[in-house]
Amino acid sequence: MRISRKNLLRVIKEVMTTDDALSDIQFQPKDLKLFGFVKKDHIKDIMYHGLPGIEAIIQNDYLMQDFYPVIDDQEEIKDIYSDSNMKMKGPMVFFQLPDLEAISLINPDHPLVSGKYVIVEIDYDELNDSQDYDGVYGLDLLLYDPKEKERMLTPGDVNDLSIMDYETAWKHYVPDSFAKNVPHGIILTDSGVVDSSFLKIHKNLDYEL
Repeated sequence: MRISRKNLLRVIKEVMTTDDALSDIQFQPKDLKLFGFVKKDHIKDIMYHGLPGIEAIIQNDYLMQDFYPVIDDQEEIKDIYSDSNMKMKGPMVFFQLPDLEAISLINPDHPLVSGKYVIVEIDYDELNDSQDYDGVYGLDLLLYDPKEKERMLTPGDVNDLSIMDYETAWKHYVPDSFAKNVPHGIILTDSGVVDSSFLKIHKNLDYEL
């Protein structure tokens, strides 16, 4: 069953308590960054289109053609897509800047240390104020919230997760996975895309746009 924006917002309201809502109003993190990733080949694509989730790519042919120009890759992503899977609703982000050297020690084959990807900084402060923004859906949260593995996050949650040190966040990482047991999130927007105005290629990359 497809999850519409209306139903998604209804779910958010159902799981968010009054205290959570007050937290949303009263607490606004400052100078907070989230960290996504993209293949180097698509740096210019995200600066033009923004950073999309899988669902946005599936639903927009121009995104599919730019991000998955090879037919076999298009078929592969269509095969894994499920409109009921929250992971598909927006781009995945980490709450801490990934330590690529540390990741390479625990998983030398991790995609982020392959040299094919770059880290993308997302300005959460600006994103949180945008009309298109619906929230962050948290995944693998048991390290942070022993009661719930995944749920909608308040701005306070996002701030708490962002100040969790890297070693703590990755201490239960499952080898050979991408980020299993590492707290991370999915950014939800109306379009399924994070606008390029909120993005910046991480400063340690020597690359000219």
